[in-house]
Amino acid sequence: MKPIVFHQNHASINSYLLAYKEECIVIDPGFNGEEILAYIELHQLKLSKVLLTHGHFDHIRDIRLLAKKYSFTVYIH
Repeated sequence: MKPIVFHQNHASINSYLLAYKEECIVIDPGFNGEEILAYIELHQLKLSKVLLTHGHFDHIRDIRLLAKKYSFTVYIH
């Protein structure tokens, strides 16, 4: 499993996607929601989990965007 890194945003915030077979998880969706959604759809993945390393807005902002399309469990410490 190799992480896919998303970082093309005005805030330079990294987000990560880990995929195994047809399931994936996203880490810190931040400002990368559109790009993440496009990747998930292109590769026909199912988003099942979102991991938040912490609750700052720049790490959680696009979780709402993902939730409009997918149902998933959110984990945060």
